[in-house]
Amino acid sequence: MAVKKKPAAKPKKAAKVKAAPAPRKAAAKKKAAKPAKPAQVEIAELFPHELLREQSQWLCLACILDVFTRQLGMKPEAAMKLIRSHKPDVAEVSVAPATRPYFQAAAGDGGCPHCHSPAKWHASLRIFRVEGGKATDKARRELVEKLPTSKGQFEFLDQQSTGREAFFQWLEHAGREFDFEDHGALLAATKLYLERREPAFDWDAAFEGVRSVRRARDLAEGWGKESGRLLLSAMLFDEVLAIQYLLSRSQRSGGITFEGRKTVQELVSRLRHSGYLRSLGVTAVEPGEVLEQLLDRLSGGDAALKFHYILDRRDLLGKLAALKSARVPKLKLGAAS
Repeated sequence: MAVKKKPAAKPKKAAKVKAAPAPRKAAAKKKAAKPAKPAQVEIAELFPHELLREQSQWLCLACILDVFTRQLGMKPEAAMKLIRSHKPDVAEVSVAPATRPYFQAAAGDGGCPHCHSPAKWHASLRIFRVEGGKATDKARRELVEKLPTSKGQFEFLDQQSTGREAFFQWLEHAGREFDFEDHGALLAATKLYLERREPAFDWDAAFEGVRSVRRARDLAEGWGKESGRLLLSAMLFDEVLAIQYLLSRSQRSGGITFEGRKTVQELVSRLRHSGYLRSLGVTAVEPGEVLEQLLDRLSGGDAALKFHYILDRRDLLGKLAALKSARVPKLKLGAAS
């Protein structure tokens, strides 16, 4: 009797073994770190003092939302989105005095001077204006690369200008800082001008312990220091006199210099006899025309120049987020919300 052979057992399928997950490469998987948000003081420290202007403006969100929701009939959410995405222009952030919805400082009770809304509606806008040029361009470009912009935290604006306009603005701003009846103001004004003239140099160290500024006839150019005195070459000393006159002339009739008060005629005569005007190529005869040509030489005249504005909008975005989460915009807005 034939014996039936049992069919060979089918080989069992090998159990599927899940491969252990490869260890994560922490360094590779990590998202690129976002650039640190620089503090306001760090921005200011990147640029020469006399080529930077820093100011704060306050923005009243209640004023804006009142217009959008009550007068234009927009929904609060849409109005908030529009405010968040708005990019101001140079005129909007630099107009003086500030106009609604902007204001310079909180009123005595902390309310908006336009609608009297409380502080929860107020956002601070920090504005840094950098004067373009060799002394600032590299640091400014590096800063722009580092600042966060993905959510509008920082915005950048440019304004075309000239050397003359920049110089006049500097004169106006610096001239308001001093009481030129105080002799110490002349020393401080001299330091400010030299900082503007040679912004890369450490003038804080140069002026340390300086009690007076004197002309040094043995110096062909530049400056020196001796026994608490800053010694300037003859041409540089005359230039400082001209700057002191220009800075101080708006305070009282005539301008004040290390050599005393002078009228424009006296200043022109002084600079002509010293040879300073000739060294600059100033050929005018009438004092008024001489002053105009002198200002052109000192300022750079019509040479093209840019002002670069850096707007810090982080407080504005934070206030909008806080209002949205608290659903405050859905409240009825009025003059005293």
